[in-house]
Amino acid sequence: MSSATATETQIDIQVVYNGQPKDFKANVHQPLRPIFQRSLAEFGVQAAQPDEYGLFLPGQNNPLALDSKIADLGLSSGTVLHLQRRVPPSGGC
Repeated sequence: MSSATATETQIDIQVVYNGQPKDFKANVHQPLRPIFQRSLAEFGVQAAQPDEYGLFLPGQNNPLALDSKIADLGLSSGTVLHLQRRVPPSGGC
């Protein structure tokens, strides 16, 4: 087993949607968008609009930039992201 190093290119990212986790392998030199698109497919989420959902770090209100490289976002192996709506549905009180 190898530990994280500066030359590590493949990392494990966990994406959680509605409390259900799924693990993905990612290349740190690639944009985050492929992980986002695979997450939508794996969870069976069919967004009405392309930007309806986003990937968020736990406790953050702003979605991550999907076209930024994973390394540039500072994500490392073991990172947990949440797939959720960018803006909650309107209605209620």
